[in-house]
Amino acid sequence: MKVQKFIFSAFWCLLILNNYQAQAQRLIKSYEDYIKDNHKLAIKQMEDYKIPASITLAQALLESAAGTSTLAVNGNNHFGIKCTKEWTGATIYKDDNLPNECFRKYKNKKESYEDHSLFLKRSPYVSLFTYDIANYISWANGLQSCGYATDKTYGSKLIKLIEDYRLFSYDSICLVSQHIPYKSPVSKPASNRPNVKRQPYLTYGLLYVEAENNDRLSYIAEDMNFDLKKLLKYNDLSDDKQLKKGDVVYLEEKRDKAILPYTVYIVKDGDTMYYIAQQFGVRLKNLCKLNSVSETYRPKTGEVIKLR
Repeated sequence: MKVQKFIFSAFWCLLILNNYQAQAQRLIKSYEDYIKDNHKLAIKQMEDYKIPASITLAQALLESAAGTSTLAVNGNNHFGIKCTKEWTGATIYKDDNLPNECFRKYKNKKESYEDHSLFLKRSPYVSLFTYDIANYISWANGLQSCGYATDKTYGSKLIKLIEDYRLFSYDSICLVSQHIPYKSPVSKPASNRPNVKRQPYLTYGLLYVEAENNDRLSYIAEDMNFDLKKLLKYNDLSDDKQLKKGDVVYLEEKRDKAILPYTVYIVKDGDTMYYIAQQFGVRLKNLCKLNSVSETYRPKTGEVIKLR
C-alpha cells in the first residue's frame, strides 16, 4: 500500500511539474510572439516621439501581460493608462488600486501606443527626455521615480524584460536607420575589427541589413546589438559562415510563404534554394516543402519555383 501511495504521489508531482514547465514555456512564447507582432509599433514611437522602443515594448509587455490582460483584450489598452480630466474618449472600468477604476479605451493597438507616447510627453514624465535615448536603464528607473506605477520594483522589472528579450536591439535598429550613433549601455566584448555602419532596410515587410565583403553574422550581431542565435535562426544558418557583399541578413523571422503578388520564381543561372528563400523572405524548409524538394536541391535554370 505504501509503495502504491508513493508511486501515485510521484505521478502527480511529475504531472504538476510538467504542467508548470509547459505553462512557463507558453509564457515565454507569448512574450516573444507579442514582441514579434508589435516591435514595429514601438520603433515608430521612437522615431516620432524619441521614446526608446525597448522601453515602450517592455512597458507594454508588463502592463498588458503580453496582450492578454482584460484591459488589452477588451479595451486595447496596453499600458494601463487611466482616465484623466482631459480624457474625452471611450472608457473601460476595472478594479485596480481602488474598485471599479476608470481606464482609457482605444479603437486599436496603434491608438494605444500613440496615446502612451503622448502621455509620457506630459508632466511628470517630461524629465525622462533629458536622458540619453539609448540608455534604457535611466528611462526605466526614471519611470519608476516619476510614479508611473506604484510597484517599487517597476524599473528593475522593465530592465529585466529588456535584457532578457534583448529589446535594446530595436533601439539600435531605429537609431542606425536615422544615422544616429548608437552606444549600448550593455557592455560588449572588445573587437579588433573595424566598425561597419549598418543600414537596416525593409523588404517584403521584413527588416534586414546587407552584408559587407568577408562579413559574418557575429559581426552583424555585435554591430546591431542582436542575439547571434536569433540571426542564425532567422537566416536558416547553422554556423557563423563568411558572407559576401550584398547578402541579405534578416533581423526578424521570415515567412512561411512569399507575400502577394509573388507566387512563382523563374530560376536564373547559379540560383540556389537558399538564395531564393532569402530573396523573398521565406523560410528555407517551407520553400523546399512547398516544392517537394530537399534543402540541398539544386534548381535548374528556367525551372519554376513556387513561392506560396
